[in-house]
Amino acid sequence: MANEGLSAILQENLLSLLCFDDKHAVIIRGIVPEDSFEGHYREVARTVYVYVDSQKESPKGHLPDLFDTIIERDDRKAKQFREILRHLNRTHSDVNAEFVMKRLYDFVRMQSLKGATMEAIEIFQQGQVSEDALHRIESIFTSAMRRRLEVFDPGVSLGDVDKSLRYLDEPDEEVFYTGVKELDKAKLGPVRKGLHLFIGLRKAGKTWWLVNLAKNAYLEGKRVLHVSLEMSEEKMVRRYHQALFAMCKRRPESDREALWQTRFTLDDLGRLEGLTQSELKPKLSLDDRNIRKKLARRIDGLGVRLDRIRIKSFPTGQLTVAGLVAYLDMLEQQSNFVPDLLIIDMPMLMKLDARYQRLELGRAIIDIRGICAERNIAGAIVGQSNRAGVGKKRVGGENAAEDWSQNATADVVLTYSQTEAERRLGLARIFVDAARDEQDKWTVLISQSYATGQFCRDSVRMTDHYWSVLEGYGNEGGEEASEEDTE
Repeated sequence: MANEGLSAILQENLLSLLCFDDKHAVIIRGIVPEDSFEGHYREVARTVYVYVDSQKESPKGHLPDLFDTIIERDDRKAKQFREILRHLNRTHSDVNAEFVMKRLYDFVRMQSLKGATMEAIEIFQQGQVSEDALHRIESIFTSAMRRRLEVFDPGVSLGDVDKSLRYLDEPDEEVFYTGVKELDKAKLGPVRKGLHLFIGLRKAGKTWWLVNLAKNAYLEGKRVLHVSLEMSEEKMVRRYHQALFAMCKRRPESDREALWQTRFTLDDLGRLEGLTQSELKPKLSLDDRNIRKKLARRIDGLGVRLDRIRIKSFPTGQLTVAGLVAYLDMLEQQSNFVPDLLIIDMPMLMKLDARYQRLELGRAIIDIRGICAERNIAGAIVGQSNRAGVGKKRVGGENAAEDWSQNATADVVLTYSQTEAERRLGLARIFVDAARDEQDKWTVLISQSYATGQFCRDSVRMTDHYWSVLEGYGNEGGEEASEEDTE
């Protein structure tokens, strides 16, 4: 067949360069797995690879010495190897190295697809194919199709003035807004090819944080995919409508039920001086008999812009990394939807082997960051605090449940803390536990209104003076947020 003939020619040319071209031998050895070669070519490649590894050059005139125990015999295999070596020696000077290296991409990709096909067949042959097995198969082929030979780029030498100073001409790293002005000033939002981790106690506003990130990305014209492993799509859509339209669930019927917002008063240097409260009067409420019509009018007014946000719910404990990859591919191929921001709420609810829960969670988070890097998208996830974080005045990164290594994987780690007094006043604190390229170990004080879907209405850097200010407001405040509101 034509494809098989082409494969043999490419293998011969690659072997020629491997055996006689110092410049390309090391590159080929690093790129092409030995099992990409077939038949006797594979054995030749395996032996030459050992030589290249030790000598850092091609064997050239030493090539026959590498196979002396074979070619000195008097059998069919010896005859075939002598012919292969004679052919390589005779033709290597005629090989167009530049052309062959350009074709190397096609060669490796073809062999990768062959391997993917064989791996998929093995899965099919195991019997009944489960949903997880189908995800694995889809992931196998996706990885094969996406394979790139970036190692052709030799990297940057610090002595090369033009290349080493290229970063001066690069635009600033694209940082997604959080809506918390203190964090945004410090450029601590999600970034492309990175992972953003937010840690909080159970039912403490982690999902609202993700909705808040999505809303701000949407307002900046970005596309967002929100993967929920805990809430239904209907509940998630309601939260987005609350966040986008400042809608409450129930309109207050008396002064006692009034909704309040807390704001910060600052001194001349922008430091916290005091707290004030004002009443919130939302225009939309879910208990309004005309709410469907009012929401439809607002949605129609935004038109296709709202298509920039997509919500997908998977059953708890069912989504695998392979399944996530398959879903992203499906969105790209069928809906032409490629997110700028990928939100996963939350990785610890993915399908993980209970026997190795911590290890598998850490591996899944590493894979999620790899997906973001490969696809040039920003990733945002949330993690739950362990029991040690309960009752603490400040939750720290060390309180991450299950696997602490997720903190090391993430580029930015934020933790969320709130005392009961703060909860009554609609206040909370975000601690910058870790930041890869920015200052960390500082705290932001935020005011919130979960009742109207607003994770952050105001923010200020926290100072020690805050606790004395808070003490004066200990038992004041409007309606408390319900557990459902804050989860």
